[in-house]
Amino acid sequence: MGYIILVLLIISILGLSYRTYKERNGRLLAKILAGMYLLAVIIMAVSKGTDFFKPELMFAVVLGVTLVILADVSVDIVDILSAKYKKIVDLDIALKQLEKIEDKYYCILESQQTGVYVIDGNGSLEYVNSAFCKMSGYSKKELLNMNILELVANEDIDLVRRHMQERITGAKPTAYYKVTVENKYGRRFKIHVSSSRTENGHPTITGNILEVE
Repeated sequence: MGYIILVLLIISILGLSYRTYKERNGRLLAKILAGMYLLAVIIMAVSKGTDFFKPELMFAVVLGVTLVILADVSVDIVDILSAKYKKIVDLDIALKQLEKIEDKYYCILESQQTGVYVIDGNGSLEYVNSAFCKMSGYSKKELLNMNILELVANEDIDLVRRHMQERITGAKPTAYYKVTVENKYGRRFKIHVSSSRTENGHPTITGNILEVE
C-alpha cells in the first residue's frame, strides 16, 4: 500500500505542476487532485479493513489532508517558480539579441571612413574606431589610456574644453566645428568635429572627425 500511495502522490504533483503552468484553473485542479488522493487512501483502507490507527495509514491520511489544505499554497509556489523561470529565459533571449545588435553596430563603426570616438566628461577616451587610430597614429590600447586634449594643438585646447563643457552640461547638446590636432608623429592638421551628448551609464560625448582637405 505504501508504494501505491507514493505513486499516487508523485502523479498528483506532476499533474498539478503541468496543468498549473498550462492552464488558469490550476488552483481548482490542485484541490481536486489532493482530494482524490485522500479519497483513494480512505477507500483502499476501508476496502481492505485496515485499522485507521495504524501508523502507515495515519501518515497517508494526514498527508492527504495537508495536501488539500495547502492546495492554494502549492499552486502559488508553482506559479512563482514558473514566472521566475520564464523571466530568466526571457532575459537570456534579450541578452543574446542585445549582443547581436552590439556586434552589428560595432562592425558598422569599425568600417567607417571617419574617425569615431567616445569620451567622458573629463575628456578621457572610452572608445575609438580604426579610422580614428589611423588619423592619430596611436593604437587603440594607447588611445584608451589618453585624454582627447592630448591630441589637440595648444592653441585650440581652450576651444575644445569649452565645447566639452557645453556637451556634458547640455547647454549645447550638439556642435560642429574645426580644430587643429597633432598626431603621434608630430604632424599637425585641421579636422571637422561633429559631437553630441550621449549616455553610456554616465554622461559622455560621441563625436565624428574628418580631416579637412
